Amino acid sequence: MKKLILVVACILSLVTSYAQQFMVETPKGKFYFADEKGNKIAKLGEWDKAEPFSYCVGDFAEVQKDNKNYLLDTLGNFYQVAYKLEDLGPKIKALVLKNKQLNSFPKEILTHNQLEILILNGYYDFGHSKFKTLPSEIRKLSNLKYLELLYGELDSLPSQIGKLKNLQSLDFDLNKLSFLPSQIGELKNLQRLDLNKNQLTFLPSQIRELKNLKELWLNGNPLSVAEIEKALLLLPQLETLYLGDLGLSSLPNAVLELKKLKILVFNNYFMARNPNNFSAEEQKRIRKLLPNCEVQF
Repeated sequence: MKKLILVVACILSLVTSYAQQFMVETPKGKFYFADEKGNKIAKLGEWDKAEPFSYCVGDFAEVQKDNKNYLLDTLGNFYQVAYKLEDLGPKIKALVLKNKQLNSFPKEILTHNQLEILILNGYYDFGHSKFKTLPSEIRKLSNLKYLELLYGELDSLPSQIGKLKNLQSLDFDLNKLSFLPSQIGELKNLQRLDLNKNQLTFLPSQIRELKNLKELWLNGNPLSVAEIEKALLLLPQLETLYLGDLGLSSLPNAVLELKKLKILVFNNYFMARNPNNFSAEEQKRIRKLLPNCEVQF
């Protein structure tokens, strides 16, 4: 009899955007993914081993076939993955080093321009990575689609970040960035930008060039309401927006200009330093103003 296993995302903040998904184990010990109705999602394939889609590994699922490890995305694309620097080779498309306290950016990565996914995460509780910027040679990784650097000491980004023209997702959650270079606007294919828990006081005007950006996370930055408004007016195409832990008590007016907005999240972090504080009346007013948007407080 087939066994359904409920996927539980690894939650690093109090809110995630995951819907329920399921893995199914067949009588022969293979695994495939199913939707909420139990229907097989054919494009996600069948695997010898499989883990759920998880925030813990960049919203990918970790899967295995013929003793090779892959990251699988929700579109059915899969990337052969290495979990150690010494396992990098010409066929490896993804590198995942998580829970690593890196003192410097590993330069050997820069010789592997075939990489499409790069995840370098420090420890959440036991020690952040120590390097404060990325090397200018990051431009060599021109095939990168997904770059995730969580739990670090990054306080700046090189202008060469703009050379990564294929980037679709950038995640700098829990670093120390105080500004973004203007070249961020050159990332024309960027769809997701996570800047949670940094030290940003403004976003550069060049973000208006991010015409494909659909998802923006700003939780926990020291942004004034005026700077939030200014940034949002430059990004009318946004569909998902995170504005937690920003000291808000009313809806920024610019949100009303986001005609495509589907998800708006005001939830605070646990022990937030600058929590939002919406009255029950204001929550009701916001939901009335945004009837086609899922709003979370």
